[in-house]
Amino acid sequence: MEERILWKYLERNYKEYPDLEAYRYLGKGATYKEVDEVSDVLAKHLIRMGVKKGDRVSAFIPSIPEFLLFFMATAKLGAIITPLDVRFKSTELKYTNTIAQPNVFIYQPFLESTQANYEEQVKEMLPEFEKNVKHYISIGETTIPNAVTLESMLREPLSELDDELEKRKKEAREEDPILIIFTTGTTGPPKATLLSNKSITSMCLNEVKATGATPEDRILCHFTPSHVAGSCEIVASAIVAPLTTVFLDHFNPATTLETVQNEKVTMWGQIPTMFHLEFALPNFDDYDFSSVRLIIIAGEPPTKELVQRLQTIGQGHVITGWGLTETSGFATWTEIDDSFENLTGSVGRAAGDYVIKIVDIDDPTKELPAGEIGEIAVIGDCNMVGYFNNPEETEKTLLQGNMLLTGDVGYLREDGYLVLTARKKEIIRYAAYNIYPPEVEDYLTKHEGVVQAAVVGVPHPTYTEVPWAIIRPNPFIEKKVTEEELREYCEKGLADYKIPRRFIFKDTLPLTRVAKIDKKVLKAEAIEIAKKEGLI
Repeated sequence: MEERILWKYLERNYKEYPDLEAYRYLGKGATYKEVDEVSDVLAKHLIRMGVKKGDRVSAFIPSIPEFLLFFMATAKLGAIITPLDVRFKSTELKYTNTIAQPNVFIYQPFLESTQANYEEQVKEMLPEFEKNVKHYISIGETTIPNAVTLESMLREPLSELDDELEKRKKEAREEDPILIIFTTGTTGPPKATLLSNKSITSMCLNEVKATGATPEDRILCHFTPSHVAGSCEIVASAIVAPLTTVFLDHFNPATTLETVQNEKVTMWGQIPTMFHLEFALPNFDDYDFSSVRLIIIAGEPPTKELVQRLQTIGQGHVITGWGLTETSGFATWTEIDDSFENLTGSVGRAAGDYVIKIVDIDDPTKELPAGEIGEIAVIGDCNMVGYFNNPEETEKTLLQGNMLLTGDVGYLREDGYLVLTARKKEIIRYAAYNIYPPEVEDYLTKHEGVVQAAVVGVPHPTYTEVPWAIIRPNPFIEKKVTEEELREYCEKGLADYKIPRRFIFKDTLPLTRVAKIDKKVLKAEAIEIAKKEGLI
């Protein structure tokens, strides 16, 4: 297709693959033709509600097919869907509402699988929402006054608005923003990242090529649509491929394995933490993973041991890549059947015609040669439109020539492979040295007594910052690892300034809403301990 307009791939799909299922959920599915028809009806209801091009529509729902339906409905109107994590509390809902200012709010009152009552959270927020929200749409029976249900909308096709919908569709452009994703905020307040038809479909086309996706594939989606993995890397990429999305409305290790087995998932993407939680199940090896063609691992650096184990699952193909919300998802990829060294020691090469540059951390106009560590910059159609209603942050991040400063730090090898070393804001400034936490974490997790490790910087009166390590010990080893053991172990393999000054042991590490280790929380806890002990 010449036009990179996301919803137009729906039309292509049902014409070229009339029997292909767009999704599976709870043992049932729907074809792309059915998704196109239903999203048309929903789009007409949004027109009747007064939704115009550029308006925001919030979706407070988990990973369910209704996100796909409303995503396509809003995209056909040039409106901007804003998915919100169902784990958001009142402060987060207030924050996102203040920025996005949606005039329609979609929600699921109750989730059967987790027994979660989201309607109560919405009720609590009604006084705040009334400043801008004019219409509420409920996916299920609701007690919120004046809310309409999805079921009632689908009973009313609104054929009288067919011409208006077609008019809106003809106004679609590649540059139209169609999605707001709030960054996870692990290093600061969440920002409203504005993504367009072009940025999303560009990333998707490269993902399809990198993964070798075909209509025979089924990809698991248990990531929340409020994360770029759920909305773009899986749902949108499945439309562009096309292939079938297998929705799972929340992550649970056992349920995930059952779904992969029963729905015969062929493409299985997760971050390392999720795989570790699944491997910890005593019956992991009892599941049938023979359908799995490709495992995609990203989000956190995988250990060599983890990759080796993943290569024993299904057909044994593992691929990794790197990207962020601001690049609509993946901007680099390794190759299928790439070398073990490339898979574990890099995040691949620039996808498609994207350009990856390494620039000086303090002077982004200065490009660095291969082998030198600096901030990673991306030039490509995958880049965001900007941060919604935040021109100052946009100007700091998106420079002339569409060069995006990612905040990640790394270096390029001579062969073009990208190696990550840290997040810019996570670098520990020890006197004249820079300490890159992933390097220390990778070393620590090679110790048999350590399952997970997080290294954070704690202020120090002399050295500016010193590293502290938070350790999750291996629960399957009878004798728990001690601080003395780890210190001695570090002295054998790390420069003295990289050795953590303190080791804190925890049975579990806090996770962000996308299951990454929450270093923001751990850093705050470490600083609090240091204050109580009079160290700062």
